[in-house]
Amino acid sequence: MELIQKVISFTEKDLEANRRLEITDAQLNRLRSVIDYFYKRAILGLIISTVVLFIMAAAGQLEALSPQQMKTSGEPKLLIFFMVLVVMVIIVSFLIILWSLIQFRNYNEKLTVRVTEGKVKRTQDEYTNIVKVGDVEFYLDDTKYAAFTGEYYRVYYLDSSDILSVETPETKI
Repeated sequence: MELIQKVISFTEKDLEANRRLEITDAQLNRLRSVIDYFYKRAILGLIISTVVLFIMAAAGQLEALSPQQMKTSGEPKLLIFFMVLVVMVIIVSFLIILWSLIQFRNYNEKLTVRVTEGKVKRTQDEYTNIVKVGDVEFYLDDTKYAAFTGEYYRVYYLDSSDILSVETPETKI
């Protein structure tokens, strides 16, 4: 149990609040810090991609993509690849920023702590680690997946990725 508590990062105070179906400020701050991490990297990606586009425009490289230039100079495949890459980074960054803003808004509203309890079923493939407790599947990283070594747990969560706390109940359903 100590390993799960360390990996998921919750305290006895957090667990007590979760048993009352409440979330602590510390848990909420941990959730917000994860979103903030992705938000800041997406902003950085958006800024860098935009700067690269402006530099290319200032250097006149974007003219090479015009239909007339492509007819006379052949396809500048490397430039097209680079432009597609930059545009993809901009799109992904924008989507992450949008997701982050939605999550921040959700975490400012009343959150519903849910609970599931039951036998543990673990499945793992090349890309996914799934721990199923009761009827709920949790998609976990390798460290959290490895921490679920018991056969029966009670899990307090917000959704399938936001586990708040875990305990091994005295009595099983």
